[in-house]
Amino acid sequence: MIDWAEFSSVFGAVGPTVVALAVVILNRRDRLADKVQALADKVQEISERVARIEGILVNQDT
Repeated sequence: MIDWAEFSSVFGAVGPTVVALAVVILNRRDRLADKVQALADKVQEISERVARIEGILVNQDT
């Protein structure tokens, strides 16, 4: 999330166009971070499934 107090202290002296652009960039960064986390969660889930399948196959061989 955006820390608006820090944002204001950093960008308070610049024009509104630059501030608007910074907001867009920060929001996109946050959305991308959320998507990356979702992908990492999915990879973890798939890895766990593969490990379970491998365990089942190993137990069938014995």
